[in-house]
Amino acid sequence: MPRRFLSFCIVIAALTVWSFLLAADPAPASVAAAALAVPVTLSGKQHLLRVATYNVHIGLELGGELNEKTVLDFRKIGTLLRALNLDLVAVNEIDSGCQRTHYAHQPALLSKEAGMGIVFAQSRAISSDLYPEQGPVWGGYGVAAMGRKPLEVVEQFALPLPETLEPRTALIVRTVEKEPVYFVVTHLPWEQTPEVEALRVKCVEEITRRVKAGGYAPALIAGDFNAQADSSTINALRKEWTVVGDGDLEPTFPADKPRVRLDYIAFTPKEAFEVVDHKVVEERKASDHRPFAVTLHRKH
Repeated sequence: MPRRFLSFCIVIAALTVWSFLLAADPAPASVAAAALAVPVTLSGKQHLLRVATYNVHIGLELGGELNEKTVLDFRKIGTLLRALNLDLVAVNEIDSGCQRTHYAHQPALLSKEAGMGIVFAQSRAISSDLYPEQGPVWGGYGVAAMGRKPLEVVEQFALPLPETLEPRTALIVRTVEKEPVYFVVTHLPWEQTPEVEALRVKCVEEITRRVKAGGYAPALIAGDFNAQADSSTINALRKEWTVVGDGDLEPTFPADKPRVRLDYIAFTPKEAFEVVDHKVVEERKASDHRPFAVTLHRKH
């Protein structure tokens, strides 16, 4: 076969495959742009993992009031997550079937808008007095893990807190693949007292104990820790986990003019990943927190 004709056939075949991929996955322009913005290789290495944590405030925009007329729209949050081109997302403060959020199954709504699978973990049952004439109808409130690849639940457990505080949970999932990554999603108590600070430390220690006892490695932990970078809580986290962005931790709360850092991503063991980049995403309105996104290179 003439060499020129062979070259022509190869070009046609390549264009055909490219056209098929575009037709099979018509990603929004924002997603495509985000994918191009992150390098496919790092010094010749592959295996990049993009992770974010986001307290979505039950879909309530910053400054919004929750009542029977409130419109809770997850399209903006979903579009934002799509544009970040993520593999894993830790979601805090999300409702499922609650009166106060009009009985919506928020995890399903967010999953659809973000184009990712989701696992919801209830931390407590919750009701609302918005519609007292309808009686005490209950739903669930908690955290969720989202993944581009299928996720499998490993365990969920209540955090060691007294009954006087709001119940909190930790969810551990793993990616369904040959070499899985374990992903811990949690949301610690918000009260800023010495007593609750000590309880947050205990929560971090319990999560770490479970991860080590289960042999869950490599593992990532993400969520709203309700603790600043110099707190006893984050110092407890540093004992066994590598905190992404440590030493350069931008504030994440409140979303319009962030003043404090509350949201973190960390991993263990320290040799499992290399940090490629990290950023607090400048989204001022969709929630009362800003999302925190990182790109990691998984070492093999």
